Amino acid sequence: PPTVIFGFFTGTKSAVLRPLVMIVVVHVVMTRRLPVWWVVGFVVLMTFFYPISEMYRGYAWGRGLTATDVIKSPGTVLRIVERIGALATTTEHVQYGIEATSERLNGLGILSIIVREAGSRVPFQGGWTMTYVPLSFIPRLLWPGKPKFETGQWVTDKFGPGPDIQSSTGSTWMGEFYYNFGWPGVVAGMFVLGIWFRFLQESLLGRV
Repeated sequence: PPTVIFGFFTGTKSAVLRPLVMIVVVHVVMTRRLPVWWVVGFVVLMTFFYPISEMYRGYAWGRGLTATDVIKSPGTVLRIVERIGALATTTEHVQYGIEATSERLNGLGILSIIVREAGSRVPFQGGWTMTYVPLSFIPRLLWPGKPKFETGQWVTDKFGPGPDIQSSTGSTWMGEFYYNFGWPGVVAGMFVLGIWFRFLQESLLGRV
């Protein structure tokens, strides 16, 4: 809970969601079940959380609000969130939350843009983003200057709103395979992923 709360007040959505995702993954591995109400609860949580998180992050980053400021003056931060929540009615808040959540989970939308633009307006990338997978496992102890291996901003620049928008856009697996190698990349990449997930299934959830 402290990590989740602190992550929210520093404007980092991933820090809020990752601990919850870890709990869900461990539960699925241990019980081999995913309760339906967890899925429904996630959608409801995102509907209410996402709009406030987006507006707060815009305010915090625009004003240069740092993690130190959050620790020094939590009351001020809470008042900011309260004012943000009062900017819209409950109906407007829920409507925006549903729309924002749907857009965030709309992998087909970004995939269609990638298929349309890659290979024509944006050249095929030849697999450089794939090198991030093995490189990300090198510990910083051995690589002190290790950069962040992220492609979200690059996807935003090339296939999203453009470089003027600071956002991390997910390309989906098929999207990344396509903008690297085209349709052969999608076929080969999804084949390899299928083998990998079958291995995980048999290793973690297979019958003993």
